[in-house]
Amino acid sequence: MRRVGLCKRRSLIVIPLLLACLLMTPMYAYAYPRRFSAVYYDASVNSYMYPHDIAPDDEAPYVPDDYVYDMPAWQDDMVTTRLLGSREEGLDIRGEVPEVTSEFGSAYTLVNEHIQNAIFALIDDARRVRARSITFQYRVYDTGNLVSIVVLSTVASVTSRTSVLSINFDPNTGRMMSLTDAIDLDITPLTEQILTDKIRRNPESYYAALTAPLEGQAFFLSDYSRLHLLFDEFQLSSIPGGIYSIVLELDNIKLVTISHDDYWIKLDGYNLKMIPLRYICQQLGYDVIWNSVSRLAEVWRRGQLLIEIEPDVNTYIIHGLQQQRRSLEAAPEIKRGVLYVPVTFFDQILSLTTYTIDDQGNITFLAYSNFS
Repeated sequence: MRRVGLCKRRSLIVIPLLLACLLMTPMYAYAYPRRFSAVYYDASVNSYMYPHDIAPDDEAPYVPDDYVYDMPAWQDDMVTTRLLGSREEGLDIRGEVPEVTSEFGSAYTLVNEHIQNAIFALIDDARRVRARSITFQYRVYDTGNLVSIVVLSTVASVTSRTSVLSINFDPNTGRMMSLTDAIDLDITPLTEQILTDKIRRNPESYYAALTAPLEGQAFFLSDYSRLHLLFDEFQLSSIPGGIYSIVLELDNIKLVTISHDDYWIKLDGYNLKMIPLRYICQQLGYDVIWNSVSRLAEVWRRGQLLIEIEPDVNTYIIHGLQQQRRSLEAAPEIKRGVLYVPVTFFDQILSLTTYTIDDQGNITFLAYSNFS
């Protein structure tokens, strides 16, 4: 009798527990509907689709709408998904990270090492701030000569923050690619000017000064001519909003290089380089007109007067919302019918323009011709 009673009491405990487990299973599946979804190819729209809800909505990384692009099907074989989902030292690790498969070639090991090192560093940072969880997502972008794996991580702590990094490599050689390698041009100084200009135009939306180092910043290329620079949440602004990106049209980057034979040096103790104004400006997308009435050289772009220059007078008149007058190291000078200006004119007076000088004295000017 005692054994029968004991069995009855055990059944009264076990049966409710089994029922509770059965009831909780669909609830868990509902809470994490695509927790273990991988990247998949949708033939109906000829595009790769990505799960946006691999974590609860309040912790899912913010992904801008322009993140989804068509990609060739060979990536389905090259990139696979490694699922995360472990809890270690109080940190809940969720989501998925990419792995490059061996079909890519022998260099895939190096690419995976970069991915793993980046993931481990993010997890360590999350532990240091005593975060509750860290959630990963990734995207893959390909232009044929560049594959970019963009990894997003959202750390849930007292406040949530989304970070972004990119692993960029040449799919033909497996060589890791920097931004300069990817576009075969160092646009770091020009990009800094563009960001500084955006901050100046919208001071209420950004920090007072640019503090984000552009070297090593996450990036990818789309449509073969659009460069996307990606910034962590709160990296440029204190306003929450997920990752921030700026898009540069590479076709709008104008470049011209002149040798030391194309300019002259002012022997005034500074060895100031004097540059032919009209030739450089025209190559960068500006027009230079000589106003015979006012005897001023005028710099125009798209029908708008930007700058007025008077020969032999160290005052450069800048037109804009308010007219400004600036002086440089020297006044402009006319030699053999050509107006020359100090080289610093091209980064201190001309908007969104930079220059670099190499060891041979060649000067390369860069300008962005269509930025608002």
